[in-house]
Formats: sequence, structure tokens, C-alpha cells
Amino acid sequence: MLPRINDRALDERVHARLIRQKRLIAAQPPRLDTFLDEAVLHRRVGDASIMSAQAARILEVGALSNVTVRVIPYDAGAHPAMDSTFNFLEFEDQSIPDIVYIERLVGSIYIERESDLMRYREALDSLASAALGSAASLDFIRKTGEKFRQMAAGRS
Repeated sequence: MLPRINDRALDERVHARLIRQKRLIAAQPPRLDTFLDEAVLHRRVGDASIMSAQAARILEVGALSNVTVRVIPYDAGAHPAMDSTFNFLEFEDQSIPDIVYIERLVGSIYIERESDLMRYREALDSLASAALGSAASLDFIRKTGEKFRQMAAGRS
């Protein structure tokens, strides 16, 4: 069972995520490079139709020119982000320092120390080496989504 989150906090998180999603299609959208562990494509959250819709949404966003989605397959073995998720934020304006943002169960962490940022850069390099290429990743997501679509339609 998942821990209970109060309705206000949930609404705030959903609202913030919707705003971030809209930024991806803005006039001057940010660049988004993302790595997904294969497990997130298989772990059921909801029923098969929800999983199919989620895969379709990832493919839709992954088709944007400013977005790259890459899957880290099970075959890649252990990788440096297995025990956590993080967002590495880099800004065009050099006066704004890079930062790592980690959303936790009971709050958020912002990492700014250069030595810590270097470790996260190394982790990203390792993830890039382990991940499928962009086209192969989107194909993998498409096939996984199709399996869920068939399950939702009552076929296997």
C-alpha cells in the first residue's frame, strides 16, 4: 500500500507537473533528456489501459524535437540510478549554477556543491553508456505499450 498524501499536497504536485509539461511545447522550450529504467515500463500503475496510455504519452513527448527519451534495459545490469531518481538542471544563463533536484517521499533535496554535481554528471555519463539509443528506446516503449493495449482489449 502506498503512503497517504494529503489532498492539498497531491493537488500541488499535479499542478506543478502539468505546468512543467506545458513548458515542453512552449515557444522556447527547454531541452529534456531523460533516462527510464525498463522497470518503469513494466511496473503496473493502474490497469493495462492506463499503462498503454502512459506509454503513448511517453512516445508523444519523446517525439518532440527538444526531448530525448532513452531506456536503460534490464540487460544493462546495475546502474548508478537504481536506488534513486534525480533531475540534473543546467541553465543557458551561466550566472545560474547547475543544480540537482531530488523529490523524496517527505520533501525535496537540492544539491549545489560542485563536487556532488560532478558525481551526478558521472552518473549521467554512465546512464548514457548503458541506455539504448533514442530510436531503439522509442521502439521499445512502443512495443511495451502495444502489449498493454492488447491486454486492455482482452488479447494477449
